[in-house]
Amino acid sequence: MAQTDTQVVPLTKSNLIREVWQIYDGLIEVLSYCVFHEDLADQYRAITDPGPRRSNEIPRDLYAVRGTDAIMRMYDYGVCGRSSDFEDDLLGYWDEAHQFTELAAAAARSNPACAEPVLCRQAFEAGNARLKLDAGNDIVEEFLMPTDLTLREVAVLAGMTERSVRNATLASAKDRLKTFQSGSSVYVDAREALRWLRGRRGFVETVVN
Repeated sequence: MAQTDTQVVPLTKSNLIREVWQIYDGLIEVLSYCVFHEDLADQYRAITDPGPRRSNEIPRDLYAVRGTDAIMRMYDYGVCGRSSDFEDDLLGYWDEAHQFTELAAAAARSNPACAEPVLCRQAFEAGNARLKLDAGNDIVEEFLMPTDLTLREVAVLAGMTERSVRNATLASAKDRLKTFQSGSSVYVDAREALRWLRGRRGFVETVVN
């Protein structure tokens, strides 16, 4: 993952699980005030699979919850490079992880009882960056989005700061990372990104089974 000066909690599997529990605890607290509201009850059932009918019946095994399972798989893929856990439905898990993260963020904005999905966003960002990298290098199925990476995404995969990656794009840099500009944004072609990342100690290549 990319490093920042403000980052306090590192993105690890145990920290990610802890944050997910905090998110669900907040959602349960919010729903406890209106558990009989039909629309909210339906939304609650939509984020659980199978969904409980009362707020105190949430499955204790987080992996039984669809959104959580998707986030954990995005972590394993984005951070650890494991592509075999998606059961030939990588894009489906990508979509579920994105929906879960956005739902948690919306809940946090509307109620202080709900935790902000900081690590969930980082896990999704890592998975999304690797998906661009792998799709652009024909390692996984075609991704229906542009596969050019931002410097931030390259930093996430390299385990470096974005500033360090930006310095690597300078003409004077050893093993320079080549970029191109589109409008006001700077991008790296996926094949060039993989070439450069293979020389970085913090990069983990995708394992394809």
